[in-house]
Amino acid sequence: MRLNPRGFEVLGATRGDAARSFWAAFVLLPLFVLYTGLEALERGPGLNLGLFGAVKIEHYVLGWVLYPVIMDFVSRLLDRRDAYYRWLTAYNWVQVPIMAAFLPLVLLAALGLAPADALTLLNGIVFLAMSIVLGFVARHGLFLPLSSTIGVVVLDLVVGEAVHGILAPLIDAMPSAVPGGA
Repeated sequence: MRLNPRGFEVLGATRGDAARSFWAAFVLLPLFVLYTGLEALERGPGLNLGLFGAVKIEHYVLGWVLYPVIMDFVSRLLDRRDAYYRWLTAYNWVQVPIMAAFLPLVLLAALGLAPADALTLLNGIVFLAMSIVLGFVARHGLFLPLSSTIGVVVLDLVVGEAVHGILAPLIDAMPSAVPGGA
């Protein structure tokens, strides 16, 4: 993936462009189903698939909606509301290569084809690359200085972890054939 500010021109900057960019959530839905299925298999046959699926779907939807809503407010605070749709359009579409970059790691882990230490290192590298890409999108999408860019990326990570932190205990409390859940 090339990080080129001219890419924003291709993606668009209107409210309609931003609305259409949520199609990325549907593009990524098969990967979400795969990740969820692998996690369900890891948890074993005692798992309540209906409840598990409902919580995972809630997590997926919140992941797509909550941060953009927060960023609408933040863009106003930063006096960058005029660039919000430009940022949101790119932010949504960049989720496709980001999630795809994690796919090999998920498969290697699920199939037991790589040692845990190697997967941890690779996950850190992909996470760093993801943070750089999100920083590029924030900086060039909202026309931010570096300090604000870092804040926007950190906020994204905090919101994602907060959603996970709220919903993970619901999943961890579900009966599972694996002692202690997954």
